[in-house]
Amino acid sequence: MSNHSSCGQCAASSRNVVAALSMRERCEGLTLIAEAAGWSVSPSAAYQNIVDAVGDVLRVDEVHLSLLAVDGKSFVKCAYITPDDNPHEWPNMNRSVEVGRMRLLLQLGEPIVMEFARPHENDFVPETFERFGIQTAVSFPVISEGKVLGLCTVCYRESTEWDEEALGYLVQIGRVLGTAVFRMQATKKECDMRALAERKNLGAEIHDGVSNLVGVLSLRSTSAMSSYEEGDHESVSRNLEKIEEVSRLITQILRDEMLSMRMSLENTQDLVEGLRESLERFEESWGISARFKTNVSPQLAVPLDVSMQFTRILNECLSNILRHSQATQVSVSLLEEARTVSMLVKDDGVGFDVDAVSPERLGLRMMRQRAGAIGGSLTIVSEEGGTSIAVVAPKY
Repeated sequence: MSNHSSCGQCAASSRNVVAALSMRERCEGLTLIAEAAGWSVSPSAAYQNIVDAVGDVLRVDEVHLSLLAVDGKSFVKCAYITPDDNPHEWPNMNRSVEVGRMRLLLQLGEPIVMEFARPHENDFVPETFERFGIQTAVSFPVISEGKVLGLCTVCYRESTEWDEEALGYLVQIGRVLGTAVFRMQATKKECDMRALAERKNLGAEIHDGVSNLVGVLSLRSTSAMSSYEEGDHESVSRNLEKIEEVSRLITQILRDEMLSMRMSLENTQDLVEGLRESLERFEESWGISARFKTNVSPQLAVPLDVSMQFTRILNECLSNILRHSQATQVSVSLLEEARTVSMLVKDDGVGFDVDAVSPERLGLRMMRQRAGAIGGSLTIVSEEGGTSIAVVAPKY
């Protein structure tokens, strides 16, 4: 919890919060708010960053940021700062646009001042405001290109005055917020569309890969039947063992791919945990030692595409290791550089002649295409004793 309560009490001693700010401080405040959402890929984190910035600029006791629901009938709270007393008890407080003067705010796109000592006849005063001693609240619209996307409410425990100049500054803040919110919503929509396309491609890959393995099962079954009829029990045993191995592989592929389709992969933590979980499942299922290490900072937030493609490339690497390498151990490193993030997958298998493998071979071609799709590159080095596959991509 930030120290906005103490800041708010200092500010509330001034009858006009904005008047206490110099022109330079106001400009710097707008810049601070505009930059607040810039570094974060996660919308929830970005919204909270925005609210924290508004609280710092206006020195408030509370801030509440709510966005219009898709149906336009209610405001849905997405971030807030509340008193230090007991923030976990704070209610969700989603509000209908018909409550109080919210409809007026939507129609006019202008701030609404609520002085709870002298409330407007149409104002709704939340019980929690009374409990925490809120005296003044101002709701101002979050606007982008003339369209109201939501509202931001700032609250003070002492009565504060809001003249035309101060309300004008809130309108400016609302426009800065609107630009940031619109950008985040557009980016999320674009990411969702890319994720949908990626899942469609993934479905096609699953179909092709599993179809090939099912073909192997069919051939092995036919061979086992022929051997049984000929009384060649040793051949029957070999074919049954292979059928069991391929069946396990199909099950593992389907489980891993379905998990990949469910993962949100919208931030670094999801990427790190996703890679680690893939290795843990691989080791548990096939008995091949798998190690994972990373040096990425907790603050790093990689784009959705990077998360997805790194995870898919790793899954393809593990599939190839299982089928071809005869490896006993695998190591994966996720590394952060100044401008890039990279993943290195190494095994201690028999290796292969990279030059002798057709570049159109499905697995290798798909890995290169995945690296290229995120502006990255993929390098393969293989020799007797092991194979290394490195993928490097821009962080942003």
